Amino acid sequence: MLKLRKELNTQIEHFKEDYPQLEFSISQDQTELLDLSINNLIGNILFGGLCTFVMIFFFMNDLKTPILIGIVIPVSLVVTFLCFYLFHISINIVSLAGLVLGIGEIIDSAIIVIENIEQYREEGHPLDEACIDGTQEVIMPLFTSILTNSAVFLPLIFISGIARALFFDQALAVYLSLGISLLCYYTLIPVLYRLFY
Repeated sequence: MLKLRKELNTQIEHFKEDYPQLEFSISQDQTELLDLSINNLIGNILFGGLCTFVMIFFFMNDLKTPILIGIVIPVSLVVTFLCFYLFHISINIVSLAGLVLGIGEIIDSAIIVIENIEQYREEGHPLDEACIDGTQEVIMPLFTSILTNSAVFLPLIFISGIARALFFDQALAVYLSLGISLLCYYTLIPVLYRLFY
């Protein structure tokens, strides 16, 4: 849409030159709403990330943990946007809403995995064993948690007509963000934790 807006503005300038007796104007511009939504999403991610960073730092009394979560969130988002591209999902208000719903789960689950690894370390397990066992212990409950959260959006995939056009992107965005977050905190968090500590 943003590319279309630039092309349309260029075309209107050509029309104004070719037909000076006529007045040309754009009657509707959906890109303003899209720009607002994207800026709102970026602002919310930054503000939410800052609040999360501060809260995790105060409750866990460790600077490495918020940094670790701060690495996992962008990686999850980048991979999710890559999947958007592969599945031909456009970035619009509906798909961004689904992405926002999935981001909260990324943070919650990352904290759960880290806490469980730290619990194993406090019990005296070696670092490698704590990373493996701590992640293995919580991965199945986290997987079922993601399944229950995404089950709400399952009917949206099978509906048809206008409702499908409206909600399919949102449902798929939620599934992708939750699935990728599960993959990230099953693979990335234990490895980063091992490297950090």
